[in-house]
Amino acid sequence: MAEAYESPAILQGQSADEIQARMLAVIPDIYDKSEGSIPFDFTRPAALEKAETIELTLSELVRMMFPQWAQGQYLDYHARAAGLWRRPANTASGEVLITAVPGTVVPAGFVVATPSNGLTASVLYRTTQEAEITGSIDDSGNASAVVSVIAVSPGASGNAGIGTITLQAQPMQGIVSVTNSAPITGGTDAESDDSLRERLLDLRLSDISFTGCDSDYVRWAKEIPGIGNVVVIPEANGAGTVTVVLLDSTGAPANTQLINDVYEHIVSPGDRSKRLAPIGAIVTVTAPDTVTINLAAAVVLGDNQDLGTITQRVTSALEAYWTEAAADGEVRYSKIAGILSSTVGISDWSGLTVNGTSANVPIGDDEYPQAGTVTLSE
Repeated sequence: MAEAYESPAILQGQSADEIQARMLAVIPDIYDKSEGSIPFDFTRPAALEKAETIELTLSELVRMMFPQWAQGQYLDYHARAAGLWRRPANTASGEVLITAVPGTVVPAGFVVATPSNGLTASVLYRTTQEAEITGSIDDSGNASAVVSVIAVSPGASGNAGIGTITLQAQPMQGIVSVTNSAPITGGTDAESDDSLRERLLDLRLSDISFTGCDSDYVRWAKEIPGIGNVVVIPEANGAGTVTVVLLDSTGAPANTQLINDVYEHIVSPGDRSKRLAPIGAIVTVTAPDTVTINLAAAVVLGDNQDLGTITQRVTSALEAYWTEAAADGEVRYSKIAGILSSTVGISDWSGLTVNGTSANVPIGDDEYPQAGTVTLSE
């Protein structure tokens, strides 16, 4: 957040009323200076113009001179002077499962999509390579293949939950169905002023180095669009090794594309002149290891509630909780109990276990929780 701005003393006391009062004060009192008089009407426009120049134009100019208050392109100018650039919007990516008649060839650039509804527009994704549908044939005589996709438009709107990509933009003969068995992640909007300002002020306040200390690896990783929290583990695999653990800007484990982008940025194996890591450092960039969280409980359902639907609601709520749990360093039993209590359709519950116990589950710096089995019984 930007610091609270207080205009300099020289720009204070410059409202239209204050300016006009000073102007009228130098006019002899023998003249009528009340509202509607000639002196009043002649000085009012000048007072309004001067007040606008000082209170708005000059005050805004002062704000733009300092990164604590600058916005937009002026904040970009401050950042560039310090060697920083605003991170552009990043494009979400992931994989979809395409089921089709064996031998069907899905071209690169084939577009799949999420369905639209009254509130959200359909989101489009394109395949990144050509794929021939081969492999095991199911009972219906079809085969399936996993194909990489990337959102057509950059931004956070490209992130998608499991099973939400189900449509073909232009149906192709031979394709039976499309779905995503894992989330599509990595999509972020262009960096906000507050985020860029924070990075800039942190850089100015720190003793910047390029020696490869922990803070250098954090800074280098965060220069890539879509990166959120970064954990650096020195000598994780022996002397001279550095492991960089990445979360994306939504708090979820970074996907393959983000991991590759950060590794390329820090190590630059194809062009050593661009390498940021010190000579001899063996750098590993990865997402956190997942810690499986299994939940079981007996629940009392409300009228006309379906256990399958309730289980899905609880699972979705757990997915939303994982970011907080990772930041806390543990999955808290009380938090999961609260999720059950607040889930629409559950009247009561008992016998909750998390990984077989009623204890908290620790989450390390290089770990991230992941839902395993959610077993709810009536």
